[in-house]
Amino acid sequence: MFIDYDKLDEELKRLEQECEEYRRERVAKGLPPDPPEPFVPVAHAILLCERVEPVFRFLIKYAKLTFDANQLIPFDVSQFDKYERDLILLRHSKGFLTGFWGKGILQCIDLIKRVTEAVNKGETEAFDPFIVAKFIYEWIELMGGKVPVIDTSFELELSLDYEAEEKEQTETRAELERLRADEAAFAAEVEEYWRYYESIKHLF
Repeated sequence: MFIDYDKLDEELKRLEQECEEYRRERVAKGLPPDPPEPFVPVAHAILLCERVEPVFRFLIKYAKLTFDANQLIPFDVSQFDKYERDLILLRHSKGFLTGFWGKGILQCIDLIKRVTEAVNKGETEAFDPFIVAKFIYEWIELMGGKVPVIDTSFELELSLDYEAEEKEQTETRAELERLRADEAAFAAEVEEYWRYYESIKHLF
């Protein structure tokens, strides 16, 4: 396979320029150049994924129904409000895969909300059932198609340091065992992460 290194170099420079522009825009808004780093540990994020699994399963069914019926399907997403805090925390997971759970589910819920509003108003021209289903299916694929049993931090996923990754996953399994054995500790620690998020959310 031929790799056009000149083209690749151009693409990297373009991405760097976009990144710098993004940082300048943040500074112009009175924000730090970069948003806060992910702060939810992988083990906690995996357990949060387990808690929001009902929403994930619903998205699979909703996408299939939309695709099979080839029509827009309204749904009251307010019943998922009870999962909002968990999903927001998942957006800030240190994990590569679990981070997609928060981002993806929230994106899909927002889409279904907009579809429902359009159907109720009789203004559905902006939505195509196939595109709606495809959007959700693509996020499901990014989320791995099922609840993760293990995950790897973004840095290690991109570095391909397999030894460090194995060490991290061993530590995560031990942490999962601790949290599963002490639900009160897990709840208290999640609450602490939420308080931390509340203190920094204005920096995103």
